[in-house]
Formats: sequence, C-alpha cells, structure tokens
Amino acid sequence: MEDGVVVVPYDPDWPRRFQIVARPRRPVPSPVAPTQMPRKLGRRTREGGQVGLFRRKQRDTPVDMNERSPQLGLRYKDLALLGQLANQGANLTEPRHVIYYCYATSEAVAQTMARDAGEKGFSATVKAPIPESRGQWSVVCEITAVTSPDFVRSSDDFFQDLADRNDAEYDGWEASV
Repeated sequence: MEDGVVVVPYDPDWPRRFQIVARPRRPVPSPVAPTQMPRKLGRRTREGGQVGLFRRKQRDTPVDMNERSPQLGLRYKDLALLGQLANQGANLTEPRHVIYYCYATSEAVAQTMARDAGEKGFSATVKAPIPESRGQWSVVCEITAVTSPDFVRSSDDFFQDLADRNDAEYDGWEASV
C-alpha cells in the first residue's frame, strides 16, 4: 500500500475453494467378518478430495482475471481490487478518489482519449512517455465516486471500449482507501 492506494492482487474466489465436510461417526463394530467390515469413514485419499474436516476444492484451470463473475458482471480483477479495499477497512459506500490508466501510441490519440473521458465526467491528464517506454503516452483519468459494482462495471467497460476504439491499451484502475 502506497499513499493509501491498494495495488495488491486478491483472489475473489477464495471462499468457494474451502468447504466444511462433516465426518460421520465411526460405526460400532459388529460381529461381522473382517472382510465385510466397512472402511473407515470420514477420511479419504487425496484422489477423493477429502482430508479431515476441511477439504480444498480442486480446480482444473486457473481463473482468468479478465472473465466476468456471473453474479455481478464484474471482471474478477475488479472484484479483487474491491476485496482489497474492503480488507483495508474502506467503506465501499463512501466516495473515494479513483484513477484509471490508459496508454496511447501517439499524443493525438492520447488527447482524443482524454477529451472523451472528460465528456464522461473524468478529469483527464495526458503525460509524455518516459524514456523506458517510448511511444506510450499516458492518459490518467481521475474522479471521486462511490466504487459500487455498477460504477466499476460501467467505468471499466467505458475505458476498455475507449482503448479499443483508439488502438490503445487500458491498464486498469486504483482507488484510495
């Protein structure tokens, strides 16, 4: 965390990876032949996925952070940032300083993007490329807003569309705690 800005990745899917599994009580031994006795209940091998009271949900493929969650329609990377803000103690119903970053290939394209963002209510600044990244003009767009799922979804879609229309790159956003 630098100057109240959260930039730590977060896994929004973590609650679904762990499930409580109740183990049934062991059966009372019965006068049955040992070959007919039931196996121990409650513990299975790793192939069964159950060990002790908790088991970790196996995941075949990693989550693509650019995919949208089916519940809110937000990208997982945006959910991760909202989760980090909440973990840092931010009240997500209060307005906060939000910054969006885009990179354009020329100053003219960057000025066009800044003008479009300004029409949407953002305060946009165009910055010249730094020596390490020649040809990438920064477009930094700022606003004070409540980081509700609707705001995050619409702003994220706006900046992604803005970058796609201008053959530029949308890098994401950050917000103050």
